[in-house]
Amino acid sequence: KRMESPVLNPDMTVHESKNLESTYHIRSFDDLDEALFQQPDAVFITSPNVFHIPIAIKAAKAGCPLYIEKELSHSWDRIDELSEIVKSKKLVTYVAYQRRFHPAYKKIKEILRNIAKVLSG
Repeated sequence: KRMESPVLNPDMTVHESKNLESTYHIRSFDDLDEALFQQPDAVFITSPNVFHIPIAIKAAKAGCPLYIEKELSHSWDRIDELSEIVKSKKLVTYVAYQRRFHPAYKKIKEILRNIAKVLSG
């Protein structure tokens, strides 16, 4: 049985009674070829970055717009190939970059919480 993807609450805890598939009416796949056969509107690449480029190339060849989590890859291998496919097919492609877990931002958040405690206390 395939495991369903959890829905997160704003505080990053899991909403126990919901899953992404039914909440947002999406399908997730364990097999990339099966997923690409369905001609998706977009492909979200959220695997470990060592797999990003091979998956992105396969999805781009299938003509799918791409959303790739940072980092784009662990190396420069095949990035030019991906770039050429994306350009030739004029695909919308986005590499996400959020810093929520960056140590500096976590420290800033901690400092601000401490300041808030002092001010409210």
